Amino acid sequence: DDSTEFNMYEAGELDHTIQLTADQKAAMTKGSVGTYSDGSIWFFDYNCTHPVLKNKNIRKALTYAIDRKSFIDNVAKQPWIPATAYIQPDIIPDVDGKTPWRDKVPSFFKDNDVETAKKLLEQGMKELGITSIPKLKLMVNDQQSAQTYAQAFQEMWKKNLGVEVDIEPVPSAIRIERQQKHDFEISLAGWGPDYPDPMTDLDLYVTGAGNNDPAYSNPEYDKLINDAKAEPDKAKKYEMMRKAEEILMEDMPIGPLYWRYRDYAVREYVKNFKRDSFAPDIDFIYAYIEGKNE
Repeated sequence: DDSTEFNMYEAGELDHTIQLTADQKAAMTKGSVGTYSDGSIWFFDYNCTHPVLKNKNIRKALTYAIDRKSFIDNVAKQPWIPATAYIQPDIIPDVDGKTPWRDKVPSFFKDNDVETAKKLLEQGMKELGITSIPKLKLMVNDQQSAQTYAQAFQEMWKKNLGVEVDIEPVPSAIRIERQQKHDFEISLAGWGPDYPDPMTDLDLYVTGAGNNDPAYSNPEYDKLINDAKAEPDKAKKYEMMRKAEEILMEDMPIGPLYWRYRDYAVREYVKNFKRDSFAPDIDFIYAYIEGKNE
């Protein structure tokens, strides 16, 4: 439990917390705060088989209309970074140790681009032959924080696009099960890396893949991913993955929201302690205690 962990830390029973909430960070009296990337991205899953969400311009409109910075600063109050691309920057390797395979933090769209979102919504409705968007459903975890986040997105869609969205809170296990069955309209979801390479994110959206929750399908995308997996030349491989990300952000089966970073507490006498982009890994190999008063 986060509260128990923090209280034990403040009481001197723990030297480190896994993470800190914004309120805990403000209340800390001992040690210092560290921040690390857990490598994950959080996004909207759009069900590409839905009668309205099958249209990419509708999906792009819903994505562009979100003010990520305001959400992070005023609602989540976390050290997250607005995501205007898909691949988490901290899992991007260099090609032969020299040249990044793409810009570290590219932008495929602007955050809070309401004017473009309105135009895309109008274009999408015209393509679908409709004059209004029916009320949509946003599925989220039933934790209070997730529901608070969903309310912020609900308000932005209503204010910026006039789109009504109902919030559907469910237990996490149910949300994941329904995503895999494509039994949802929009879902607030995330993905963390299994290994330090963009392919850990990109191959999720190959046609028919087990974690392709939006039921997205694009033959050009499939070919790039499959060819990249078989390509021995690193530079060519990463160029294929760069192009695949461009296609994904053009088709927008997922709407990027934020790259997750975490705050944690560590006591001042714990030296050479490290955390990195893979959340389970806490590096104590070279850690030591110095200056602790017993």
